[in-house]
Amino acid sequence: MTATDYLSRLALALPLVLALAVAAIFAMKRGWLRLPTRTADTGLLRTLATLTPVPGVRLVAVEFDGRRVLLAVSKNGVTPIEVAP
Repeated sequence: MTATDYLSRLALALPLVLALAVAAIFAMKRGWLRLPTRTADTGLLRTLATLTPVPGVRLVAVEFDGRRVLLAVSKNGVTPIEVAP
């Protein structure tokens, strides 16, 4: 492999890798791509279901201390909507 072959391959591969990195960051910021999270359902809080009705807002049903709670999660914070015994 000569130096020109190496530089031509680098000139093709480097912009492709950088474009993929920028696209992944953009998708994560927009909420289209999420990293896998580790959940531990052994404590007092257990996630039952998650729904995203509109971008930026999630409805999360959790079980806390034997009670089911419906939460609205947004950029402004967490708001309990309904608590069932």
